[in-house]
Amino acid sequence: YRNSADFMAPTPEAAAAAKHPRWNWNIWCRKYTLWGMLEAYELTGDETLLTSCVRMADHLIRQLDEQGRHIGETGTFEGMPSCSIMKPMLILYRITEDKRYLEFCLSIADRWEDASVMPGLIANALNGKALSEWYPDSNLWAKAYEMMSCYDGLIELYRVTGTGKYLRASEMFFDILMEHERNVLFSVAYNDVFGDAAYDVSCITEPCDIIHLIRLCHELYTLTGKSKYMDAAEEAFCNPFLAAAFSDGKWGARGVRGNGRHLVAIQQAGFTKNHCCVNNMPRGFLNIAESAVMHDSKAVIINFYTEADAEITAGGGLIRVEIRGDYLADSRAQIRVDFGESALCAVRFRIPAWSAWAKLTADGREYKPEAGYFTVTASGSRLEAEIELDNSVHVYPVKADPQRGEREWKRGRFLNAGAPMGCVDEDVYCTAPQCLIRKGVMLLCRSKLIGNTETEMFGGIRMTENAVCTAERIRETDEVNLAYILHVTDGEEKYDLRVCDFASGTNRMFEDTRSFSIYF
Repeated sequence: YRNSADFMAPTPEAAAAAKHPRWNWNIWCRKYTLWGMLEAYELTGDETLLTSCVRMADHLIRQLDEQGRHIGETGTFEGMPSCSIMKPMLILYRITEDKRYLEFCLSIADRWEDASVMPGLIANALNGKALSEWYPDSNLWAKAYEMMSCYDGLIELYRVTGTGKYLRASEMFFDILMEHERNVLFSVAYNDVFGDAAYDVSCITEPCDIIHLIRLCHELYTLTGKSKYMDAAEEAFCNPFLAAAFSDGKWGARGVRGNGRHLVAIQQAGFTKNHCCVNNMPRGFLNIAESAVMHDSKAVIINFYTEADAEITAGGGLIRVEIRGDYLADSRAQIRVDFGESALCAVRFRIPAWSAWAKLTADGREYKPEAGYFTVTASGSRLEAEIELDNSVHVYPVKADPQRGEREWKRGRFLNAGAPMGCVDEDVYCTAPQCLIRKGVMLLCRSKLIGNTETEMFGGIRMTENAVCTAERIRETDEVNLAYILHVTDGEEKYDLRVCDFASGTNRMFEDTRSFSIYF
């Protein structure tokens, strides 16, 4: 900012005069600058970068002291963007061992323990209440990206201090999201805001939120080893994230939708070809790659089964892992682990909760593991395995509550296709109960890319949750990754539907506002 001491939100009168929201992103911007410089220092060892980081952190602490402000009072959205600087501050503490940075972060956590002061991230998470019940009008303050970034910092604070309530609050926050904020696309929040997103039939989800859900899952998994975090990360990545990353690799969505078209923004803050959602996407790819194959002191851990090559140094040796197959299509994978000279000789396989059954063949023996993790010990220096998961078609109803959801229908912000940010025509916006269909980990949809008509997508047959479907894969088009004919039996009715995976049936910059739909 031109004035570095300008880190308070403007008064309502000043914001109204400037015709601008009551926002201030000064310290949020410093957070990312500090974090980026620390990453660069750790990669290069350039002491000039570390000196700059120290001066930057000291400058912020001094400014706050001089103005008599707690960092939680600054910025916008109840101080969450500013307070998310906790994560890089703790990285700086780890590098320098300067306790002033730890004390600064502890002062943020102390404030979060007081539920009488918004946002009360520790106190409210430990109460287990839905986010919409923490304080009035969560749609006005509960910014999802920034809040998840704060919990990312809180998890790091647990690593540094070992204070159990920091991890408990973060785990309970995740559980709250899964119950009340998980939307129909397997992301969280409604257009980057928490407020009962799980009860909306329709949704719009930001890639920033998908990515930070994945980050939250990764951090919690590394500390707890609980499979539910990798389950949520996989579903988020394979569905809304891949739908957001456009197939030409040049751009992505600003908001992922279940029907119509995705919301696309080309510029932000006066820069063309710049948007925070698209800028964040590489982090999503890297977080998933980082999570795919891991290890602890006892075993190599296989979390994801899409094709991969990995090398791990563990147990005193180099371990090579190969994963092959067409997992997204058939829920199968072939895995080979070469332990080499490593003392490790076991592999832990994740069995996702979405799979009703699993079959694992390893070292010539067959297992039928249940959801969670299943460990196989190799008889030699190599383990060859094949995993098969439930790849049948499942029809299920949308969880919806008109008293708690459907906010967009009331305010119409991202609805009208003719508006600058519009992406859905009003007459195809979903408010009535609908069915969704998934096959394995993949959410299915109808799309004009595979020849579906508007009548098929937005009218016609009404499916019930009792419908039974079988899928026949078709390869008539290169436009999508997976295409099927669904043979449907729904009571006395029998009919066929042409469908594809949601991710590749929607990952384009469509001009047409009626291009796809996940609703049946």
